[in-house]
Amino acid sequence: MPEDTVVKHAKLVEVVRELITNNDVTFDDLLMVDALERLGLDYHYEDEINLILEQCYLQFTNKDFIEYRNLYEVSLCFRILRQKGFRVSADVFKLLKGKNGQFVETLKHDIRGLMELYEASQLCIEGENILDEAATFSSHILQKSLNVLDDKEARMVVEGPRVTSKALLKTILRWATLCDAFLVEAKWFASGHIPNSEEYLKNGIVSSGVQDGNQDGHDGSYVKCFIMEHEYCSAKIAREYVKKMISAAWKCLNKECLSPIPFSNNFKKGSINLAR
Repeated sequence: MPEDTVVKHAKLVEVVRELITNNDVTFDDLLMVDALERLGLDYHYEDEINLILEQCYLQFTNKDFIEYRNLYEVSLCFRILRQKGFRVSADVFKLLKGKNGQFVETLKHDIRGLMELYEASQLCIEGENILDEAATFSSHILQKSLNVLDDKEARMVVEGPRVTSKALLKTILRWATLCDAFLVEAKWFASGHIPNSEEYLKNGIVSSGVQDGNQDGHDGSYVKCFIMEHEYCSAKIAREYVKKMISAAWKCLNKECLSPIPFSNNFKKGSINLAR
């Protein structure tokens, strides 16, 4: 890399550092943290980001502070803090409900807020029913709104949560194990063998082999295996069963990320992105 480019890069890093270094943390600082993470530049500012999040956490636990925040702001604060391992309560979303116990109707018009609410709901752990409700509420409205969204918004709705660290993922993949799992699936394909659901799932955990149940191949998709073992089970019921399995596994992962573990934040992030 040319020397002048290196110098320019170093200066830009310091300019941003000055922007996020101040005594009074505002919502704009949280937006900056979110932007830096999405761009993969947060590693330059780990100390500054930690200070911002610690102050944000103190504010977030203040009910009076939260009451004056909108859907987008509450959801973003919750998501970033929980992603970083802060034990923030999902009860903050109760403030977005009406007297009837349902999310208030006016939220349906806040597309940006709903997208952020959906992302926040993906950090649910077992027993957090309000986040399950938030996921259902936000995804239902966003799917209905696809035809009125611009291309970028529509793509975000369809794709869901993003993978943020591709380089890190490459360093933690165990290629030998993965290749072995692919070979097992190749043997199934070649022989026409359809494994039982438990056998398939054990191998699929390594190969990420759970695929679209609509395909008719001999890959032994989990849905097909499940239906063959349960004679009176429809494809729709099997798919719903798979969705519940994925949801339960995801909640376990979220819970583990909030527990003390002897690994770096980068390793945690990469592991979660790999699971996605």
